[in-house]
Amino acid sequence: MGNYIDPSDITNWPSGCTDTEGSGEAISCQAEWIAFAEETIEKIVGTWFYEKAFDIEINGNNKNRLNVPLYADIITVTHIYICNIELDPAWYSYDENSVFLDLCGSGIASGSGAELYWILSQHAEAGLFPRGHNNIRIIGTAGQVNHPVMVKKAALWFVEAINDGVMDTAVIGIFKSEKIGDYSYTKGLTGYAKSGVFTGIGKVDAIIRHLMKQKKPVIMAP
Repeated sequence: MGNYIDPSDITNWPSGCTDTEGSGEAISCQAEWIAFAEETIEKIVGTWFYEKAFDIEINGNNKNRLNVPLYADIITVTHIYICNIELDPAWYSYDENSVFLDLCGSGIASGSGAELYWILSQHAEAGLFPRGHNNIRIIGTAGQVNHPVMVKKAALWFVEAINDGVMDTAVIGIFKSEKIGDYSYTKGLTGYAKSGVFTGIGKVDAIIRHLMKQKKPVIMAP
C-alpha cells in the first residue's frame, strides 16, 4: 500500500482501523497514516527513496551535457524532446545526474561511414541542447530501486507512534504558533531546522537528521 511499508508491517493498529473503506469507526486509517508518515519524511528530507517517474522541462544550455535538477539519482531516461521534437535515443545517454550526447557509446556512429560521422561531429561542437527557456523536456524515472532499510524503519516507527498516541504528546512544547497581522505560522521553539526536532519521535528524527546529511545537492552547472 505504501512506498516503503504496508499495513502488515504494523502490529499495533487500533481497533476499528482497517485497510478498507467502511463506515463509522471502521475507516481506512491504515492507508491514511502510512501515507502521512511517508510523505512527511520525504517532505522534511526533500527527496524520495523509491523509483518514481519524472517529467521535467528545463532550459537548454547550448552544450552537450545537461544536468537534470532532481534531488534523486536518475534511474532511466525514456524520452528527450528538444522544442517538442523527440530526440533519437541513439544520440544520447545518461548518468545519475545528467543527460549527454553520446556519439561513440550509443553506437550511432558505428558503421555510419566517415561522411556521416563528420557531420555528427560538427553538430556535437555546436551543442546538442540549444539554449532556450524550458525547451528541453526529459522523461524518465529517478530515486532508488531498493529503498534504504532506515527509511522503512523510520516510517514504521512513525506510524506505530501515531497509533500509540506518542506523537500527540511528543510535540507538546516543541512547536509554537506566531501571528503577524493576518499571517500565522507554526515553528519549533528553537527554530525548526536548528532544533533537529521534526516529528517529536526521537528515533525517527535521528534517521531524518542522517538522511538530510546525505541529501543529494542539485547542480545546475553546464
